[in-house]
Amino acid sequence: MGELSHDDEYYVPDLRNVPRPAEVLLAWLENNRIEIDYTFDMDGDKAIELTREDDRAPLVSYPFGKGALSEAINFCMDLMERKG
Repeated sequence: MGELSHDDEYYVPDLRNVPRPAEVLLAWLENNRIEIDYTFDMDGDKAIELTREDDRAPLVSYPFGKGALSEAINFCMDLMERKG
C-alpha cells in the first residue's frame, strides 16, 4: 500500500511546510493574548517561551536561534488547530 496522493479520498495535505505570513502570526499572538519571553533552559542555553497572559502557563519553550520565534508560534498554532 502506498502513500495517499492529492486525488485520494482521505488525503490531507501537509501544511507544515506552508509558511504563515507574519501578519497571521502576530494576529494569533494578539488574539490569544500570548506573551513572548526570552529565558534560559536547564542547560543555560537561551530559549524562547510562549506563555498565556492570563495564567502565565508556558505553551512551549523553544531553543533560541534563527527562525525560532516563528517556529514556536507555528507549533502552538498547529496544536491549537488540531484541538479544534
